[in-house]
Amino acid sequence: THGPGATLRTRLREQCEQDQRCEFVQPPKSKYFTPEQIVGARLNSTFCIEPAGDTTTRKGIVDAMSFGCIPVIFPPMDKLWLWHVGGDWSAFAVVLDTPRNRSAVPGIFDTLARIPPEVVSRKRERLAVVLKDLPWVSPGSYQIQRVMMIGLTTILKAVFVGEG
Repeated sequence: THGPGATLRTRLREQCEQDQRCEFVQPPKSKYFTPEQIVGARLNSTFCIEPAGDTTTRKGIVDAMSFGCIPVIFPPMDKLWLWHVGGDWSAFAVVLDTPRNRSAVPGIFDTLARIPPEVVSRKRERLAVVLKDLPWVSPGSYQIQRVMMIGLTTILKAVFVGEG
């Protein structure tokens, strides 16, 4: 684990491993996830915790948002892409303060569990509005077509066949 958010990510992972409400998605030995793994994890989650990585920006935020998973972010990530997200991350994401002592992260899963269902619904509604305004890779790109097709196929299977 490296980068500016390394300690925070480590503490969050430790909390996740000790809380049955959390599913930590461990990268395979190849260090890369397949699109199916990403889609499955995001579709089955209400919240996706996205602390900073090597940089503040993080592809996982957009992955989470694309499949309706409410991103949980930490400052200064709430200053990213303001012109695309309507200037207010808290309308569709959970923005948690980064503790001064990054090794002492308060109980994040208890915090998320206290968010009322109606607030979760409002965040998801706003997330849908924000998503339609996000710029995507160039139209016609094979990679975006592939990821979107896998996502749609997974969603349709879950809805019509009852598979994940």
